[in-house]
Amino acid sequence: MSDSIRLADHIWKDGESLVERLQHLRRHEAPANVIYAEATEGILAASSGSACSLWISDRESQTDLAHSGIGVFTPASSHDRSTPGVDVESAAPIATWADPLHLTASERISHSERIGLWVQLEQPAEANVGRALCELAEAVLELTATVYLRDQFVSLKSQVDAQTVHDRWLRRMYDGVTLRESAAAITDAISQATMDDRVCLLRSSKRGYELIASSTQPLVDRRAQQVRLLEDLVKSVLEQHKSFSFTVGAPVPLEKRIQQSLDRYLLVANAKSIQIESISDARSSGKESKTKQTIAAIVMENFRIESDESKRPFATITEPATAAVRLALLRDEAVWTRMSLQLLARRFAVMAGSTKWLTAGAFVLISGLLLYFVPAELTIPVDGHLTAARQQRIFSPVDAMIVEVLVRDGQAVERGDVLVRLRSPELDRLQQSIEGDLATAQTQLAVVSIAFSSNVRSQGRDLAGAGVAAADEKVLQSKIDGLRKQLALVQQQQDSLTLVSSIDGLVNRWDIEKALQRRPVAHGEYLVDVIAPNEGWALELDIPEQNSQYVLRQQTVQPCRCEFRLRSGADIDYQATVERVSDVAMLSQNG
Repeated sequence: MSDSIRLADHIWKDGESLVERLQHLRRHEAPANVIYAEATEGILAASSGSACSLWISDRESQTDLAHSGIGVFTPASSHDRSTPGVDVESAAPIATWADPLHLTASERISHSERIGLWVQLEQPAEANVGRALCELAEAVLELTATVYLRDQFVSLKSQVDAQTVHDRWLRRMYDGVTLRESAAAITDAISQATMDDRVCLLRSSKRGYELIASSTQPLVDRRAQQVRLLEDLVKSVLEQHKSFSFTVGAPVPLEKRIQQSLDRYLLVANAKSIQIESISDARSSGKESKTKQTIAAIVMENFRIESDESKRPFATITEPATAAVRLALLRDEAVWTRMSLQLLARRFAVMAGSTKWLTAGAFVLISGLLLYFVPAELTIPVDGHLTAARQQRIFSPVDAMIVEVLVRDGQAVERGDVLVRLRSPELDRLQQSIEGDLATAQTQLAVVSIAFSSNVRSQGRDLAGAGVAAADEKVLQSKIDGLRKQLALVQQQQDSLTLVSSIDGLVNRWDIEKALQRRPVAHGEYLVDVIAPNEGWALELDIPEQNSQYVLRQQTVQPCRCEFRLRSGADIDYQATVERVSDVAMLSQNG
């Protein structure tokens, strides 16, 4: 046996062992970097090369996932670590020799990303050794590609989970109808985000600051000594500063009045650190913006100094927290304005029967004009979702494997354009089975027909045999007709695996490349949407049942308008018209 044959056999054995180790690591969900390192080291050992590199690239950059050995990557040797002569749109791993000392392989894993392998040998390889190394590189590359996609999927899932948690936190921030309910929800949400032991919200008033809510107590007694000391501390601090932070034991020089207020409060509260943030009125602008009026304050306290890595600084949530506090105060102000005007209207209605009816009527008229020109709005924050008025949802018709995804998110498509191609191994096997049975039946029919013709030519000498042959011929013909119908039905199902758009519109699935790339799908599983953005949008709002009366009452004013914002662009207001309020209440997760 020649040396090249023995070396090729050695590569096959080492390659099988390497593939088994990689599959074992993948099954046990080993970290991706461990699998990448095992892959490069295993190929380096099997090939007796000097260097091996596993990389990932997109349209702008290229990054090494793992590297083993020592090699000089030069354009002359590595050819930029691409695979020359290979179709870059190919989705299958393909390995080739860039030159006698350098093996390159790459595989497309998405529209913009490719994963590749680069091996440098110390001496040129024989033909059979080169073929063995190519097949080993392709097998390893296919395994590492699935590991990379799995790792990307896990990372994407963690991002989606984090966004879901953030959305729930935002919904909690805007809970409540009354001021106290809203303030309690805000302090609780801030405490969850910053991991502070206690968060308090105070409202500015003519006399100073009033405690509205605390994250540790559902009800606040403003007569308590600790509450009065906290209000005095916030007033002393915000008269001179917009924000304040203090930790026990830190050598920070403070103004005399602030130091006295702080000492009195800490003696009662036993807090180890305290942070005070002011919230200004956003309705002032221009030159007034430099001296905006402070309308509220948030106080965050901790009873231990130990550092906690899970804590988030308040600066990361300043914008949503400030917006929630402003909205709660504005809503409360609008409610009090409406109640005051209604009370005045009722009192002067009583005065209408007295001798002062003229004065009362004039006052009522003035109140009516004020109500007309100065409307008091009641804002009800709710959640909802925006959908296209016309859309097509694509689902998998059978259990199948995704072969090809021909579109990208946001791509414009026309009616009849192919979106996704599927392949069903079960339908393939069924079609092959029916085709085999059909070929067998057609062969049997040909044999019976020949036998029947022979009996007929024998001038009736074997009438019984001719009768049997005629009966068999009819049975086989009936069987062939049934198999052809079955084959037509299977072919129809095969055609349904090519999914096309039934409308003109845009493809709508943000993770289409990673979610649908070369993986099995179940019968009825959602694949992709096609929406027609030019045909309008529908906004569905989830209104709590206790607040539905306001919307029903507002519907008497046509058109009944509403405003909404998208989470992806919370700084832009959109206008919409309420067309219908459902008369059926749906039970939510919160009951």
